[in-house]
Amino acid sequence: MAQVSGRDLLGRQARRVDVSAGAAFLALPPRRQRGPLRLPSPLSVPRLFSTDIVEGIEVIAAVLEGVRKLNSWNARAHDVLYKTAEHCEAPAWGLKGGIVTIALTLQAYLDRKGVEYDLVEHRPTRSSMSTARACHIAARCLAKGVVLRRRDGYLLAILPASRHVRLRKLKAALGEELTLATGHELDQLIRDCAHGAVPPIGECYGLDVVIEDSVFDQPEVYFEGGDHATLVHMSQAQFARLTREALHGNFSARDRGPAPKGN
Repeated sequence: MAQVSGRDLLGRQARRVDVSAGAAFLALPPRRQRGPLRLPSPLSVPRLFSTDIVEGIEVIAAVLEGVRKLNSWNARAHDVLYKTAEHCEAPAWGLKGGIVTIALTLQAYLDRKGVEYDLVEHRPTRSSMSTARACHIAARCLAKGVVLRRRDGYLLAILPASRHVRLRKLKAALGEELTLATGHELDQLIRDCAHGAVPPIGECYGLDVVIEDSVFDQPEVYFEGGDHATLVHMSQAQFARLTREALHGNFSARDRGPAPKGN
């Protein structure tokens, strides 16, 4: 009598299953009543087969439920890690030789465009200015993204970390009402990033883009990778390739103290 064995999705040794018992299951008469399909009662099939099948379905259902929640759990885990490790001298993750990650949507987009870039690890931070200090780079070289709500959707404003959006000026230039997007809206728009870690690359997230002219004054550009602990670094030429379809303008002002809320 033929038997098969293997390992389940969790890596544990699976039970041996009598293949010939499957014939009894396949020979069951079809359901005649209408309604949702239900599994046959364990009493209606051989004991060994029914037990293994029911337990196997329960394991698969649990794994599928875990996969469904994986993205949201990953984002929340990153959020918790950077909050707890922000004031530590050593980073909680992103060490050389360890795991360095950027948002999968962003990574796929950069690879598809064929741009050259590298990653810079740093201790977890909660603001773009803190990130510039942690990485020992000029804040004007660090591009940040600010998501704005507009009449028919959203707009991603890109500007240096050392500056903030002048909403009144940008409203006048575009001729429409603009407001800062809420945290909940950010989480819905950019699902695979930690809360508030907005990469300033709008195309990969389906966002229209407007760029502050001063971003192009620097020979190289750094920007958030999506986890508050990794920066993407590329040349100005590479960054210009990614944003050549965006609007340009002068709509920001230099920060003179604590960054305004939302920036």
